[in-house]
Amino acid sequence: MTHAGGSDTKPTYLVNMILPNNVGAAGVSVSECHGVVGGFGAIIGMDIITTGDFSITNVGGKTCMSFRTPSMQEVDYVVEGNRLRASAVGRNDPCPCGSGRKFKRCCGKTPA
Repeated sequence: MTHAGGSDTKPTYLVNMILPNNVGAAGVSVSECHGVVGGFGAIIGMDIITTGDFSITNVGGKTCMSFRTPSMQEVDYVVEGNRLRASAVGRNDPCPCGSGRKFKRCCGKTPA
C-alpha cells in the first residue's frame, strides 16, 4: 500500500461495504492500517470515490460529507461560484474573475 508517509506491505482483503447512506460497494480491496492517526475502521480511496459523486461542504462551521452512486451530474463549485458572483455584476463592471477586463468582454461574453 502506498500512502502519504511512503509505502508498506500490509495484509489486504476483499470486502463488501455498505456506506452510512446505504450505498453499496462489492469486492473492495482493503488493507490493514494499524497505527493510523484517528483510528479509522477503513479508509475509502479513489477506487470508491470515482464511482460516484463525492462532496465535502462546510457551511456555518458544520462539515458535511456526502456520496452518491452512480454519478448523476457534473458539479463544479468554481463555475457555480463564478455564476453566482456574475449574477450581481453589471455588463460594464470589472469581471469578478480578476482579469481586469470588463465583465461583458470576459466571463460575461455571450457565445457567438
